[in-house]
Amino acid sequence: MIAAGVEPGAVAQLIVTIALGFVAQRALTGDADVRAHAAALAALGAGAPASGPQRDPT
Repeated sequence: MIAAGVEPGAVAQLIVTIALGFVAQRALTGDADVRAHAAALAALGAGAPASGPQRDPT
């Protein structure tokens, strides 16, 4: 869920940026996994960690 105080234009710009980044990565490297990106984006929206490999922050 997105907080009520967030400006819609800023959210729209972020979504476009994410989509363009995915398309560029897929075109340039061919290794962009649609399911992994969708899961990570859903986790960001839910405030929960994405399933799958996690990096050690240290």
